Amino acid sequence: MTRLHRPIPIVFFLALLGASAALTGCRTVWEDSYRPVVGAPPLPGTAAVVVREVPWERMDRAIEDSNARVAASDVHPSEWSDEEKIEARAELLTSLQIAADPAATRVLGVSSFRTTNRIRPWDGSLAAFAREVGANHVAWSDRYLGKAEAIVDRTVYIDSFGYGRRGFRSRRTTVTEPVVIKKDERGYTAFFLHIEP
Repeated sequence: MTRLHRPIPIVFFLALLGASAALTGCRTVWEDSYRPVVGAPPLPGTAAVVVREVPWERMDRAIEDSNARVAASDVHPSEWSDEEKIEARAELLTSLQIAADPAATRVLGVSSFRTTNRIRPWDGSLAAFAREVGANHVAWSDRYLGKAEAIVDRTVYIDSFGYGRRGFRSRRTTVTEPVVIKKDERGYTAFFLHIEP
């Protein structure tokens, strides 16, 4: 069962860089919760993508600091000066432990969700989706959120017995029924960036 994780205000991303873009195609959990900030051409399938895990404390601080910056501003983020936008990106990059020039960095979008499914950011799906949106760098983090209800399919065997023309008969049939169980739930957040070399 997949649900959206704690929302991250889109105004912060507008302050960093721009308008949204629509995506199409085969969807992954990363794409299902992806909120674009600015469009970028896809990268070639062989392009290198840096996928880096960040401690949740740093990711949480990045989100909180960006929210505080937007709340403290008397000017709408879309009207921030170039210097203010670069300063906001520099703060984000520092929180995400990325040593890059904020003036050469674009925040393309973010994915944020919670799930009881097992997610493997290193299995290639995150990097593949990053290429689709034009990102050559992804910073992701996760945290344990506790137990949550999940619906899983369970096979149930039904035995039936009776007498027929040929005597006693037994028959086993199977049915699949949805069952609600408690599973561990984790929240995931990933920033998709394009960093010019």
